[in-house]
Amino acid sequence: MNDVSLLYLDPIAVGARISVARKNIGWSRWKLAEYLGVTEQAVGRWERGETCPKIDILAILCVVLQITVGFLLTGLSFL
Repeated sequence: MNDVSLLYLDPIAVGARISVARKNIGWSRWKLAEYLGVTEQAVGRWERGETCPKIDILAILCVVLQITVGFLLTGLSFL
């Protein structure tokens, strides 16, 4: 696959996917933050696209949100 757009990580889109997935499972920012061992403010920054979750949190974040890492990062469901 030679699609260069897959190489660009859009933090705003990642944040939007985190927010939607979190709401889909019915969790508050506070509950997600507590489960992951981060602050509620960190989750808010992710959801606003100001920062992205650290690599060591990505896997558990995706398990909790019931999405794949590939979907979180690219928005593509077949990865």
